[in-house]
Amino acid sequence: MLPQVGFVEFMVLAIVALLVVGPRDLPKLMRRVGGLARKARGMADEFRQAFDEMGREAELGELKKELEDLKRANPLKDMESELKTLDADARAAWRDDARPLKGAVEAPVEGESPTPAEPKKTGAAGD
Repeated sequence: MLPQVGFVEFMVLAIVALLVVGPRDLPKLMRRVGGLARKARGMADEFRQAFDEMGREAELGELKKELEDLKRANPLKDMESELKTLDADARAAWRDDARPLKGAVEAPVEGESPTPAEPKKTGAAGD
């Protein structure tokens, strides 16, 4: 953190500079100090801009990597293939349920006995 310079401190610095440098060279000194301050501020701005640019490039690199990962993974194609498989299985099961199996016993209708009705035998032997 930079030290804060108040009005009193500024006046003390101005008096010391006036006594040390003299009234004739003080304007030259102030221009030089202003030029150095301007250069320092410009260098700080350049550093900040370079730092921000590096951060943006790093973030952009991360975004590119994530995009490539998403392209490779492509969850929509995985879901589409899974749905096609499920659809084919369901259609096959539907077709298998629609046609009776060979040798299969049909389920009895309500009110009927589960075994086929046998002809009733009567007491006469010659029928």
